[in-house]
Amino acid sequence: MWAPLPLGSNRPWAAALLALMVWAVVAIHLLLRVRDAVALPGELARRALPWLVAPLAGFTVLVGLQLAGFAGLGTLEASQTRFHLLSSLAHVGLVSAVLLCAHSDKRVKWLLFAMLGAGVLQAVLAVLMLSGRQTFWYMFYQFAYNGRASGTFPNADHLAGYMELCLSAGFGLLVSQFGGSSAADSDRELSWQRKLQHVMQFILSPKMLLRLALVVLVVALVMTHSRMGNGAFFIALLIVGAVIAIVSTKLRQVAMWLVISMVVVDVFIIGQWVGLEKVVDRLQDTVEATQLESEARADGQLDLGRGAAEGKQEESLQDRLRAPRLAAGLIDEAPVFGKGAGTFYLRFPAMKQPAMTGFWDHVHNDYIEIAVDTGLVGLGLLMTAALATLVRAVSLLRDNQPRLHRGVGAAALMALVCMGLHSLVDFNLQIPANAGALLVLMALAWAVPCGKPLVARPRGWKGYKPQDKSSVDAQPEPAVAVTGQDVMAGLPPVPSLAAGAGVGAVGVAGIVPPLGGAGALTRKVKPQPPAPGELTGEQMRGRRTVWSVLSAVAVVLWLSLSWIGTPVLLADYGTQRARQLVGSCASHVAQWDEKDWAPVQRQLEWGVSMLPDHGALAVALAQLHACRGAATWDDTATSIAEYQRAIELLRQVSVLRPMHAGTLSVMAIAMCGADRPIGEIQDVWRQALRLGPYEAGVQSNLLDVALRVWGDAPPDMKNWTLAYYDAAPVWARKRIYKQAQLLQVADALPAPEPAAGASAAGSAR
Repeated sequence: MWAPLPLGSNRPWAAALLALMVWAVVAIHLLLRVRDAVALPGELARRALPWLVAPLAGFTVLVGLQLAGFAGLGTLEASQTRFHLLSSLAHVGLVSAVLLCAHSDKRVKWLLFAMLGAGVLQAVLAVLMLSGRQTFWYMFYQFAYNGRASGTFPNADHLAGYMELCLSAGFGLLVSQFGGSSAADSDRELSWQRKLQHVMQFILSPKMLLRLALVVLVVALVMTHSRMGNGAFFIALLIVGAVIAIVSTKLRQVAMWLVISMVVVDVFIIGQWVGLEKVVDRLQDTVEATQLESEARADGQLDLGRGAAEGKQEESLQDRLRAPRLAAGLIDEAPVFGKGAGTFYLRFPAMKQPAMTGFWDHVHNDYIEIAVDTGLVGLGLLMTAALATLVRAVSLLRDNQPRLHRGVGAAALMALVCMGLHSLVDFNLQIPANAGALLVLMALAWAVPCGKPLVARPRGWKGYKPQDKSSVDAQPEPAVAVTGQDVMAGLPPVPSLAAGAGVGAVGVAGIVPPLGGAGALTRKVKPQPPAPGELTGEQMRGRRTVWSVLSAVAVVLWLSLSWIGTPVLLADYGTQRARQLVGSCASHVAQWDEKDWAPVQRQLEWGVSMLPDHGALAVALAQLHACRGAATWDDTATSIAEYQRAIELLRQVSVLRPMHAGTLSVMAIAMCGADRPIGEIQDVWRQALRLGPYEAGVQSNLLDVALRVWGDAPPDMKNWTLAYYDAAPVWARKRIYKQAQLLQVADALPAPEPAAGASAAGSAR
C-alpha cells in the first residue's frame, strides 16, 4: 500500500525508503526463523530460485556493476543508475518477502486482498482528487487538473497500469471462489429455482463485496482515459478468459460469466456514467490522426521530421511509435550490457527529430528502454523471469489444482498479459510501485506448489517429517555404554527386597569408575525416532546454521542499503523545497528578496556535500548562483563572482553527465553573464546544440545566448537563430522579438506579423 503513495515511488528518496523498509522486513523475518528453527523450504527454493529469483538478482548485479564500473561496465550518470539499483534491490526484497512469508493459503489470500485494498484506496483518492477540479501540490509535485484521474501518480497512464495490476489480483480472488469439484452443484443439473437461490446467495455473500471492489477499480481505470490502459485490460480479460476455458473444465463456465459480467456491467453500463466515451473519443482521434498521416505520407506532403498533419487532437500511432523506432538505434552502441540504467534521457536527444521538442526521459516502450540501458543481457534476464512465470501461471489453472492456486495463476497470468501489452507504448515498468506490484503477483505464482494446498504452520512448528518405520528398523544397532540406572530402567518389576539390592548395586556402579572398560556394562539399544514435532539437536543446529547464514546476508544487504540509500533519502528529499524555489526563480515565476538566498543556498550545499555525484542538486545550486548573478547586475564584481561559481559547478556536472545538453546550455548563459571570451561561449553553445538540437529548453537557452552575443556571434549561430525565429509560431516570434528589443538587437530580426484573426479584426475596426 505504501509504494504508490509517494508519487509511485518514482523518486530517488522514495526508492531508497522502499528498499530500506522491504529489506528490514526480510531481515527480521529471517532472524525469527533462526529462533524457531523452521524447516528449510527446499521445494520452494528448487522451483523459484532458478526461474524468478536468479534472473532478478542477476539483473540487480548487472546494474550494480554498471554503477561500480567493474569488469569494463560503466554508466553515463551515477545518480540515475544508483536510483535504479535501489529500485531493483527493493524489487528483489519484495519477491523474497513474498516467497518467505506466503507459506499458507490464508497468507496468500490476505496478500491478494491487500493488493485489492491498495487499489481501492488509490481509486477513491483518484476520484476525489479529480472531482475537486483543483490544482494542488503533493510531495513537492504540482497536480494540475486536466480531466484525467491520476491518484498519487504524476501520470494518469501509470495509475491505469496500477489499476490493471490490482484488478488482476481481484480477478484472481474472484476466480478462487468458484470451481468446486462437486458434480451435484453443477448448474446444468439444477432447476431454475435452485439457480435463482444460488444467485441470491451470491448477491448476499462476501463475493458480492469483492465484485463491487472490482467495479470501483474499473471506474478509476476508465476515468484515467488511458487508451492502452483500458485496451490492455479488456484484451487481457478476453485472453485470460479464453485460456482458463481451454485449460480448466471446472472454470470454463465461470470464466465465461465473469468476462461477460465485467465487459457488460463495468464497461457498457457503469462506464457510460464515468466517461467511457472520452476514452472512445481518444481512440477515434488516434485512428483518424493515423489515417491522415498515412494519406499525407502517400501524397508526399508530410515532413517526417515535423510530425503528422495539422489539426489532429491526438497523436497518431506513428507518432507514438516514432520515439521507440529512433531509440532502437541506440541499442547498437552497447548491445550487450548497455551504458547505464536510467541514462536513456542522456542519449536520446541526439536522435530526436525536429517535431520532437519535448523532454523525453523515457521512450514509452519498456522493452526498448531496458535494452538501451542494460543491453540485451538485462532484457533477457527479465524476459526469462516473465516467460517462466507465464508458463507457471498457466500450469496453476488446471483442474487438479486447489481453487486458491487457480486464482493465483489467473491473477499472475492477467497481470503479465496486461503489462506485456501496456509496455509496448508506455513505461510502467520504470515506475517502482507498478513493477513491484507485478513482481508480487509473479512471486505468488511460485510461492504456491502445484497440486497440493499450502498448510498453515502452527506456532512453534519445527517441520518434523515422520520416518518410515521400516527404514528405522533396518538401521544397524550400535553398541552403547550404559550405566546402572539404564540397566534398572530396563529391568522388569521385582520384589521390594531385590529392588533394594539393585539400588545398592547402582550406587556402587555410579561411584566406582570403570577400569580398562571392565566396569562398563554394554548392551544393544535400539534408537527411537523423535516424537512428532521434535527435532534432534543436530537437526536443530543444521537448520539454524542455514537460517543464520541467510539472515546474515539479509542484514549485510540492509546495512549496505543504509550506507547507499540513507544519503539519497536525506539529501534528495531534504532539498526538494529548495530546488522547487530555485526553479521558480530561474523561470521568472517568483521574485526573491536577499534574505531568501542564504537558507536555500545552505540547504543545496548540504545536499551536494552528501551526494557529490547527484547532477540535479549541483545544477540547482548553479542555477541559484546564476540567479543571484542576474539579481546583482548593478554590482559588477559580485555578479561576475556569482556567475563564475555557477560555471565551476556546471563544469563538474558536465563531467558527471557528459551528454546532457541542458547543463551545457545553462553554462553558456552563465558564461555570458561572467563576460567570458566569445570563443569559450561558442564552443559550449555548439556542443549543446549538437547534443540537444530539438530540446525545447535547450533551444530557448541557446537563443538567449545568441541574442546576448549577437554582435560577436559567428555566422552559424546567427543562421540558426534566424531559422529558429522563422519556424516559430506567431506568439513565440513576438516573445523573441520583445527579448531582442530588451537586448537592443531587434534590428537583426524581422518584425513579427500579426495573427490572421488579429489583422482581420483590425481591418473591421
